[in-house]
Amino acid sequence: MTGPLVTVAVIAYNQQDLIEETLDSVLGQDYGRLQVVVADDASSDATPEILASYQRRYADRMIVLAGERNLGVTGNCNRALPACSGELVSFLGGDDILLPGKVAAQVAWFGVDRQRVLCGHDVEHFEPDGSRWLQSDRQMGPTEGTGPEAFVANGTLFLATSVMVRREAIPPWGFDERLLVASDWKLWIDCLQGGGTFGYVPQVLGRYRHHQDSVTVTGRESCWRDSVMTLALVETEHEELIGACRKGRSRVYQERGVQCLLAGERRRAQNFLSVALTSALPRSWKLLFWWTLSYLPGSAGRRFGGMTRQLARRARARRRSEAESLPA
Repeated sequence: MTGPLVTVAVIAYNQQDLIEETLDSVLGQDYGRLQVVVADDASSDATPEILASYQRRYADRMIVLAGERNLGVTGNCNRALPACSGELVSFLGGDDILLPGKVAAQVAWFGVDRQRVLCGHDVEHFEPDGSRWLQSDRQMGPTEGTGPEAFVANGTLFLATSVMVRREAIPPWGFDERLLVASDWKLWIDCLQGGGTFGYVPQVLGRYRHHQDSVTVTGRESCWRDSVMTLALVETEHEELIGACRKGRSRVYQERGVQCLLAGERRRAQNFLSVALTSALPRSWKLLFWWTLSYLPGSAGRRFGGMTRQLARRARARRRSEAESLPA
């Protein structure tokens, strides 16, 4: 078998109903040199028994790290990293899915140039009722570049499910444990700090599951705090990225302000959007629009807010319709 060894690090916790589908999607990849490392964060359901069964069946290429105590998302990610032997490392939640060809496509991308250190791709989102839609990373910012500046200013450009990195670019400390939940953004920035390049495979190669127990739902407030802290840490550690951090802070506060405004929390929205306005120049028309909307009189604000929500619903429906036309 030729090609670099690839490790898929699976982060699991109480996913007895989902973990088998996840592991099957990894083990079914059409790439020969594949290692699977599963870090279980002291699950209290049947997840450990399921993992033990898989390890017996795939002892030649699977390592299961059974945690004796719960470390949380970031700690469990760092539980997995030391066992990852691959030259390339991919990350996957214990409830998400890799689509066929994912590993081979990203390995081919890395094979072009040793300076390539981080790669993403498009991801299909889906919900328990079976509905699905396409999350195109091309809508979120640049899909190729050098160094971490674009990631700092625009946020994590690729969903973690899609990311593969060159192992030697990962810092010795791994995921920053000062960030309890949303530590992947900081890791991608750290991986690119050496000046390596990032890029994108324009294919849908993964599926991200939305459900009530997912971190993006249960830990939304923690994710917000970790985003703000990430920018503070980067600004402190890398003076040359201060300008990018200001742009990133404006984006983070704008997103938070819009969420609050659409939820009817006008005063909080005004506070967040005001911080966004003062964080960076130039100011986007979207930010000015939302800031103005937050100060409109009640009836006008509700009317414009309703129109905006309707447009957003139409956009989501269009993406879902496009996704439904994709092969299952």
